[in-house]
Amino acid sequence: MIQFDHEKTDVYTAALEYAVWAFSLASRIGDEHRHARSQLLLESQTVPRCIAEANGRTNLADRQRCLEDAQAFAYGCASIQDILHHCGAVSEPENQEGKLQLQNVVTALAKMTEGGARPARRTDVRHGRLTLPGHDQEEHDTVFMPAPSHPGKRQPPGA
Repeated sequence: MIQFDHEKTDVYTAALEYAVWAFSLASRIGDEHRHARSQLLLESQTVPRCIAEANGRTNLADRQRCLEDAQAFAYGCASIQDILHHCGAVSEPENQEGKLQLQNVVTALAKMTEGGARPARRTDVRHGRLTLPGHDQEEHDTVFMPAPSHPGKRQPPGA
């Protein structure tokens, strides 16, 4: 089975699971809420797309921007859920279920983008380990995001 590097990350898996949940929720939302339903579908699918795109970027600033976009779209999903809830299209338990999933995605993305414009150490990123700048080297300060695979370049064993 072919699997891209971003598919091996927990944050991508969580974002994909949320998109599937949002699709299921949208299938139960009536046509009177079609515009918000459409926005929820679009934004929920954009979160994992941005994470995948970040993995394909070799420029650290571009990678960070894609991850920040993913985080912004996740917040947008929470807002759309609130709108649907306040309009009576989504129950409070459904809204909270979706927000719990989004919170996991946003938390992981926040750790990956922590440090603003300060880039992570390039050597760590090339080996799939993104060390957050300005932090002591501790387990919780390191986020694992495989470096993009490049056709024609051989990956060292264990990379």
